[in-house]
Amino acid sequence: MRASLGVLAAVGVVIWSTAVAPTPVRASEQGCSPDYGYTWSNTSGSHLDMVSSVWGDGGITLNITITQGSSASATIGGSLETSESVLVASAQETISASIAQTITASVSYGGSWTVPSSASWGELHAGATSYDSQWAYGHFTPSCVWTVTSSGTANMPYHYPSFWHVVHY
Repeated sequence: MRASLGVLAAVGVVIWSTAVAPTPVRASEQGCSPDYGYTWSNTSGSHLDMVSSVWGDGGITLNITITQGSSASATIGGSLETSESVLVASAQETISASIAQTITASVSYGGSWTVPSSASWGELHAGATSYDSQWAYGHFTPSCVWTVTSSGTANMPYHYPSFWHVVHY
């Protein structure tokens, strides 16, 4: 609704004053755009095997090798609304720049470990150190409330070689 008032000044100049009724403004124009993206929580250190683990009884020395060309890839759980590479890029920005979608050994690496004699048996693993995390994908509603549209878990490699063992008593 527009109201106008014309006034004639003494010198013959017409001055207009216009009052404009407010136009409804969308939430995004008020600074709350949809802003689709990922959030990350409960991140912890973990591992991804690059080769099959080896096992043996207490007192046995185990040997393992990551051969050149072996790889560890991110494992993503949940229903993605974007590509894996977009999810990994978000993790690189939020958790650690060294996260990779896949890590491949450029040379061979070997390791050994002796299972404690007091153990029933043990396992020796070789692969990559990784971040295990929960992710959520969502956006802001027009009323500026964050809404999650999908979620899941991700285990993403960031360093190799890594060797670890598990003891069973």
